[in-house]
Amino acid sequence: MGYTYEIQYKKGIEDVAADALSRLPSTEVLLLAISVVQSDMLALIQVSYALDPLLQGMVQGTTRLGSKYQLVDGYLRRNGKLVITSLPFLLRYPSTN
Repeated sequence: MGYTYEIQYKKGIEDVAADALSRLPSTEVLLLAISVVQSDMLALIQVSYALDPLLQGMVQGTTRLGSKYQLVDGYLRRNGKLVITSLPFLLRYPSTN
């Protein structure tokens, strides 16, 4: 099939992850497999860029990005970490209302 792999045997006590999974009831394993996290946080971060004049300029290309900044898929990153603003609606996320 074109795959290169190596099978390594580990005793049960050494293979902690497999040992832990084998002890879970099957319904719990199924729930782990179908759980999905949904969040609108990334959309809110993009909205926050439009509300911050400096970040808006960096995203639109009118302000020069420093050497520590990158624009990746519409998101601003500094040293590889996502840049967020200090706008109140982001600091309170998720909303406590």
